[in-house]
Amino acid sequence: MHAGACRKSQHAAVERHDAIVEAIHEYIKELHPGAEIAKGNAENSGTGNYIVDLISNNTGIISKYDVGVTHAALLSNAPAAGHTKEYTSDTSARAYEQEKRLKYRHADGSHMDVTPLIMLSTGKPGPILRAELEQLNTSSRVEGKEAARRRLQQRFVRACAIHDARSRIYSAANLVPA
Repeated sequence: MHAGACRKSQHAAVERHDAIVEAIHEYIKELHPGAEIAKGNAENSGTGNYIVDLISNNTGIISKYDVGVTHAALLSNAPAAGHTKEYTSDTSARAYEQEKRLKYRHADGSHMDVTPLIMLSTGKPGPILRAELEQLNTSSRVEGKEAARRRLQQRFVRACAIHDARSRIYSAANLVPA
């Protein structure tokens, strides 16, 4: 059994997710101090049965984000045999981004305005997350943007490292190979 599938280590995955959400929250606040940003809940998500992770209102532009983490080499996201599409670490992130997009649909099938922000378990942001971070960075007028970006990357790596270490501890304690 893989450590990530072990129920005893599931709270470590939730902790990693929450640390990534918090890192993005802090990054937005740092780069756009005037933006209103909140954690999603049943009252403010406006997405039916689903709750988004973050909602940002930056000068009247409202953005809703759903954060997720996937493994870079998740085989279920690899191209099927015979396909010529090259498998990269972004392949897994793109597949999970699509899964998140499909989650947020109106009754008529149209997509809700929720942006999936996917992080690989290695600490590497997925394609949409990278683009959103770049847009936040470009549109910011504050000093020290590069330092903020470095702090964000450190928070991402730390969040993933904490989960990995805790998963290994749980695996060893339960004699489950990691």
